[in-house]
Amino acid sequence: MSDLLFLTVCTVRQLPQALALGQSVDRLHPNATFVIGLADAEQGIDGISLPYRVLPVASVLTPDALKTVSDSYSPTELAGALKPTFLRAVYAQFPEAQHLIYLDPNSALYAPLTPVLEQLHAASILLTPFMQKAPADGALPDEKYMQNIGLYNADFLALRRSAETDRMLAWWEDRVQTRAQIDFCESLCLDQIWLMHVPAFFEGVLIAKNIDWHRGLWNWHEWAAAKDKPEQPLWVNFKGLYDRSEGFFAYQTRVDPTRDSALQRLLADYRAAVQRLAQPAFDRRPAYGRQPEKPVVFGWRRGAVKALRSLAQQINTMPLPVWK
Repeated sequence: MSDLLFLTVCTVRQLPQALALGQSVDRLHPNATFVIGLADAEQGIDGISLPYRVLPVASVLTPDALKTVSDSYSPTELAGALKPTFLRAVYAQFPEAQHLIYLDPNSALYAPLTPVLEQLHAASILLTPFMQKAPADGALPDEKYMQNIGLYNADFLALRRSAETDRMLAWWEDRVQTRAQIDFCESLCLDQIWLMHVPAFFEGVLIAKNIDWHRGLWNWHEWAAAKDKPEQPLWVNFKGLYDRSEGFFAYQTRVDPTRDSALQRLLADYRAAVQRLAQPAFDRRPAYGRQPEKPVVFGWRRGAVKALRSLAQQINTMPLPVWK
């Protein structure tokens, strides 16, 4: 068996995307092991033969622990909170594996991840920032917004087995058990916000500033401006493109996906690949994550804050009558 593992975490409804990701891994890393961490119940799909190893959440958490996190989180928050738990479980179940790469189920590989693995010769933990240049166009998201959601993209994580990796995963798991909500007022945003501390808290951490590695709504503009880039990145994350209800960037104002013909072709091919893997049994609500999903429409939020501040300023400067 290869020493390379791939992991994704998804609900049953996201299984077609996870399977499409698995197929792209098979094409480019045929000797690797692909594992699906299922943040959902197997009910209704336990009779379906899937081509990859499926690790149900009920196999990595006790019933009491599962009920606690399910009652506390929405399905999206729960999937984030379970990520370090699944990463630790996969490493434990495959003790011979040295390298573990996490990819969001919305992702697809377009080239072998050889450059990533080469970087792991000297690093134990590899992070990718959302942006690498300060935006200067007044569009959203800006730096302040990135501080709300996290500087590093938790949809991709590359690890090499080491004592420091074990220590980081244990710390991360501890933090997200009760603090993985989407609550900007409390400085919380899924599992992702905690990654900002990793370069300072742990040794062997590499921040990969390779613009040609990946594309997503958050850095599409940087890719367009990059020189000497390959025809395709190593991987593309379709979050916010395939389904506008997912992620934090569907309402960004910097890139218009409908005007990018190359993006539209890529998205059309990806949709077709996902739809070929869809089954009626997959189309159901998640069994875990009892809290409602939180819509992220930061344009509306910014407008509301601006209006409220204007009102507060008006009240603060309003002359009051003096009674004698």
